Amino acid sequence: MNKITYYSQQYGLNINVKKTKLMIISKKRITEGQLYVNQSPVERVTHYNYLGTIINKEWTNNQEIRARIAKARSTYNRIGAFFKSHNFSLDTKVRMLRCYVFSVLLYGVESWTLNEVMSKKLEAFEMWLYRRILKIPYNSSGILCEMNPDMLLLQAILQGKIFGKRGPGRRRTSWLKNLRIWFNTTSVQLFRAAADKIKITMMIANIRNG
Repeated sequence: MNKITYYSQQYGLNINVKKTKLMIISKKRITEGQLYVNQSPVERVTHYNYLGTIINKEWTNNQEIRARIAKARSTYNRIGAFFKSHNFSLDTKVRMLRCYVFSVLLYGVESWTLNEVMSKKLEAFEMWLYRRILKIPYNSSGILCEMNPDMLLLQAILQGKIFGKRGPGRRRTSWLKNLRIWFNTTSVQLFRAAADKIKITMMIANIRNG
């Protein structure tokens, strides 16, 4: 490192110590090892960002894939108004998704080695994008069919679909039933409206004014 520093200075090039990192990749656990630039120690790290890609000492892609998903989600949210608009066709939205979101998600994909966990994370994020574009709610019958039995039971309880009669001492009606009467709608429509802050606010305002 001292030779690189010396000969670089001969040609007017200086090494920035703050931007220089040391990472050791080895099967053995090496606790020692230090480089210096002009008597200043180089920071030793377990991972670093190289040309927009995260490289770690284990040489796995898990950290990079998680970062790619986060960046792609952020990109989608920045242009989310476009995907929510009714002025563009589905074909145009899919093309925009592939152009601006998938390009961020799949940057450097040629060097990835996928395992089962990371593959599922990528598939889940892809489905998240398509559900947003197609406006498919999570309580859709198709989505519910893929849920495990515990989630289906919880969904049935929340929507008041449990069979049987109320025992002595139980209240005669439920809060959800009151809401259905007040808003003149169904339980499913109420749950969908509750996910949209603006829509549920307008519904409450209409009841107050009505």
